[in-house]
Amino acid sequence: MDNTEMLRKMRAGKFIKNNGLVLRAINILRHKPEHLEDVRYALASKMSETEYLDCINFLSEAGYILVRNIETKAPASISDFDYIYLEAKVSEKGLRLLGGEFIDKMIDA
Repeated sequence: MDNTEMLRKMRAGKFIKNNGLVLRAINILRHKPEHLEDVRYALASKMSETEYLDCINFLSEAGYILVRNIETKAPASISDFDYIYLEAKVSEKGLRLLGGEFIDKMIDA
C-alpha cells in the first residue's frame, strides 16, 4: 500500500467515525432539534469545521437527519444556508440506525 492509498483509507475511517459522533450529538435531546452551531461547538475538539460540514451534508442527504431553518422552521439544506442558521434532529431512519435495526458502513453508530 502506498502513502496515497494509506492517507485515503485514514480519511475514510475518520469520516465514518465522525458521522457517528455527529449523529449521536444531534440525538441528545431527541424530541427537539439541535442548533447546528451548538453541535459544532460541542464537537470542535473532535473534528475540523470542514469535516463537520461534510458529516452534516452526508447525514442529511442520506436521510438520517432532518435539517431546517431556525427562524422559519422550513426544511433547509446545508448547501443553501450557513449552518449557524440551521437546526437538525435525527429522522426516523436515523433513530432506527442508532437503535441497531440496520447497519450503514458509512456511520460508526
